[in-house]
Amino acid sequence: MLTGVVPVGGDHITNDLSIGLRMGRKGAEEIKRKNGRAYYKTEDREEKVWLFGDLTIGDREYPLAAITQIIEARVSEIFDIIKEQLVEAKLYVPEDIASGVVLTGGTSRLVGIDEVASRSLGLAARQSEGPQDVAAALRVPEYSTALGLLHYALTGQEDTQQPSKPVGILGRLSRILNL
Repeated sequence: MLTGVVPVGGDHITNDLSIGLRMGRKGAEEIKRKNGRAYYKTEDREEKVWLFGDLTIGDREYPLAAITQIIEARVSEIFDIIKEQLVEAKLYVPEDIASGVVLTGGTSRLVGIDEVASRSLGLAARQSEGPQDVAAALRVPEYSTALGLLHYALTGQEDTQQPSKPVGILGRLSRILNL
């Protein structure tokens, strides 16, 4: 088992868009969420995207090609880092990883990121699905890691003593999530 952190993510993509398109982070985040895609397509050359879409003062058009090229460069870097870490840990043996890759976090909602992950890592990739025993509002990729860690903290640790009921905030979260 390997646990690691990739110090690059969705905020870096937003920052890259902000710098590359010469716009504020708020606008860059909005563009990424509305029109972002993890890979460039030839059709992107002709398409334009409006910053706000309401044609008010300050609203500008951006070429979709510029947006997708910026995003693709950072997404590819993320998966290159992951692959490098797996190789260094001697865990990158694609034929031994039958389950493939599960993408978590808000950036996993980026259109096509599973395709880029699959192509870069040579493994099947899919977006995480939250646990079915929690509220639907919490079954989103943004919360999957936190919920998994919480679930493990409440149930996954082996203990030779009689399990006690969680107290405090963990107890309340446990009751809310029915864990």
